[in-house]
Amino acid sequence: MGFHVTMRLSDPRGIAREPAKLRRASRLLFEHGRAHGLVAFRIADTHAHALVSTSREHAGRFAQCAESSLRQRLALPVGFDPARIRPLANEAHLRNAVRYLLRQESHHGTDFDPAHDGSSLPDFLGMRHIGGDAALARLRDLLPRLTQAELLGWASLPRLLDAEPDPWLVDDAAAAAFGLPDVRGPSDTHHLARLAAAHAVQLPSDGLARILGVCRRAVQRYRRTPLAPEIVRAVVLQLHLRTALRSRTAPWDAPPTALDSADL
Repeated sequence: MGFHVTMRLSDPRGIAREPAKLRRASRLLFEHGRAHGLVAFRIADTHAHALVSTSREHAGRFAQCAESSLRQRLALPVGFDPARIRPLANEAHLRNAVRYLLRQESHHGTDFDPAHDGSSLPDFLGMRHIGGDAALARLRDLLPRLTQAELLGWASLPRLLDAEPDPWLVDDAAAAAFGLPDVRGPSDTHHLARLAAAHAVQLPSDGLARILGVCRRAVQRYRRTPLAPEIVRAVVLQLHLRTALRSRTAPWDAPPTALDSADL
């Protein structure tokens, strides 16, 4: 079935605690997980959990590569303790492990990442495009009865389309949909994020131009450029999520259950 890999820093500092670093960490984990059977992951402050469908040897290689990359690319001043690698016995064990990953902040009493920038959840919900297709395919193959509603519930996220989205949050929504710190950059991915933002909201061109850091004519050009619906939908969903999260009165609505504290 695979393995549950836990990667923990050698002191109590966090791996990533703000959106830009969490998004960068997600990109790195997908990058290194592509060849090692990555199924799901979650950055949980001082440590990271990953589920991999592969051999014990490849699970160890994944941990080594991921830890080295995270330390270098996030400029972490300390290294990682030896990774803890535990076997996943069957489908039920994997299902419980996915739930355990997604409820990490509830389990640890933190609220650094309510939007799951540092987990594979956005890719499973069609909210992000940073290379998670292979992981999603593995998840669907291994847990064919798992639903998006269950994933949302496990992650303590609101129903994404219930809240009327605030269009003025579109810059952060677009950045999150492509795993970027922000949308103001020269790369092709930055350009795609701005393009998707222009299709996702109906703000006046002048106002949207100020948000995206471009001129009004650029916004008008973006809106004339055809774009795949799933790309636009990712930004729209991120926009709904960020609007809903902004109105939260408490980080977690439900108390931890026995499963949350189980040693998975």
